[in-house]
Amino acid sequence: MDDEDGDGNDIAMNSDSEEGSTRLDSSNLSPTICKEGIGNPLEELLNNVASGWKYHVSNTDPVKQAWLKLDNATTIICGHMSGKDASSKTKDLGHLPIFWK
Repeated sequence: MDDEDGDGNDIAMNSDSEEGSTRLDSSNLSPTICKEGIGNPLEELLNNVASGWKYHVSNTDPVKQAWLKLDNATTIICGHMSGKDASSKTKDLGHLPIFWK
């Protein structure tokens, strides 16, 4: 099955019937899809562990800085996995809600 990644690019999806899950074809993986694949399960975990964690990310400087480090790391990792340039680092929190959509 093919899907569109929001950037106008088709991404290939492979269904794994044994595990009952869908895996993305990493040769066609966009950085955005990769980051959502990391961020969505992380958000679900954090929601179960600590309600109100989003408030702390937004309003506590050490937590905000740690989140930025994680965001930069996922940008680099996903850039390498997708073969796209990930050299620009994030300097503000303007796009943090990518994990919260």
